[in-house]
Amino acid sequence: MKKFFKTLVLLMVIASMVLSLFACGEKAKTGGDGDKVKVDETNVLAGIDANKYKGKTITFSFSFMATDEEAAKAAKDVQQADKFSKDGRKVFEDATGCTIINRPVPAGEDYVKKITTEVSAGMGPDIVNFWPSQKPSWMIKNILRPLSDYIDFNKAIYQDNTYISQDVKKFYTWAGKVYAVNGVQLGARLYYNKEKFETAGLEDPLELWKQGKWDWQAFFDAGVALTQDSNGDGTMDQWGYASWFFDLGFITSNNVNYVTYDETGLPRFALDDKFVKSKQAGEDMINKYKMCPAVWWDPNPQERLWNGETVMDYWGYWEMPGMTEHMKEKLGIVPFPRGPDLPADKKNRDAAETIGFGITATSQNPELAALYLEWTRLLSPEEMEQTEAEKIKMYGSKELYDLAVEWAANSEQMDTSGFGQGFADALGKVTGKPGDKSWQQAIEENRQACQAALDDAIVNMK
Repeated sequence: MKKFFKTLVLLMVIASMVLSLFACGEKAKTGGDGDKVKVDETNVLAGIDANKYKGKTITFSFSFMATDEEAAKAAKDVQQADKFSKDGRKVFEDATGCTIINRPVPAGEDYVKKITTEVSAGMGPDIVNFWPSQKPSWMIKNILRPLSDYIDFNKAIYQDNTYISQDVKKFYTWAGKVYAVNGVQLGARLYYNKEKFETAGLEDPLELWKQGKWDWQAFFDAGVALTQDSNGDGTMDQWGYASWFFDLGFITSNNVNYVTYDETGLPRFALDDKFVKSKQAGEDMINKYKMCPAVWWDPNPQERLWNGETVMDYWGYWEMPGMTEHMKEKLGIVPFPRGPDLPADKKNRDAAETIGFGITATSQNPELAALYLEWTRLLSPEEMEQTEAEKIKMYGSKELYDLAVEWAANSEQMDTSGFGQGFADALGKVTGKPGDKSWQQAIEENRQACQAALDDAIVNMK
């Protein structure tokens, strides 16, 4: 079962990554201090001196992109041209006089191992993509150059979630330097059946969220009311909730951090009583409120929601097209209900999807490579208008579309995979606590071991 779950999540992550590449211009409200982005900041090629880059070459290798010919076939139905495609990058090549080469990684080859080996040998590509599992090892091992050495992230455009993912920028900031950028990627959200809520006489979760009343208790109350024996045969046939992210929503929404970093980039084990409350809430959902089916994974939570067997499902943004197709006007979306320790000034904190693009330490033309990354990630006003129109159609209204991206600005990556098996094993003694221990006991008994594993991981990375 664990192997099946990991495989499914991996497939979902890959799918979401590809979607983010072709739809990275999600519309959002400004994430800065009210600064207005100047239109010309979206065009990094404006007024460029072509002689500066004429004749230079940059290369990229991505885990998801095959040869140009294969990629063109796969992308033939995508309305917005991908700027990494052969046709897309020609615009940049014509403006700068440079040449951009796709160096595909053969199918089945270990992408991370290949890039690490190539860069360590001084032969790496200029631009790569990576995941949370590469932080902080690729920073410590100098696999990556800091993007902030070449891109001015103080510009208004980089404070605005309309143009780039603030979570990507935040997550891949290490020791004061930004190492990755990407277009805006949405966070997870709670999908729900609006018709079921209405039939049960319950207030719509989105309206509760707007009123600041969508919290854990409201979620539990709804889950209990929606768990029913609808046909009266003595057996429950409708459940309030099921999800692959079974209790992740409680953890993210309660402001939990597994690891934090000091100003030098060193990790610090950070689990505290906020985690205890989150895990207890997950247990209460099952044992106290009994709002979940015992075998929630077969059929999978999405199918259960579509056929009306369950009413709420917390899952990734990539599921939106399928949800829209199957549920139509019944579909509602809302952030996961807020936990008791979420700061009052934060409306939500959902699980983020964090895939970064950066430049390698062996790049011979890092300034040009960074410029190309800026150009691929920032949509022009025309591109943004087209993307927005497509998304509004999917979401059903501009209001809901704008809200979804506002929620994304508050999402956060919770991944701890970048510290290796030693930390995974130490952390596992907390998250997989013996039945005779409390969550607080599990944290305190393993705190030193977790921090020691983090320290060892950093030493081993050097």
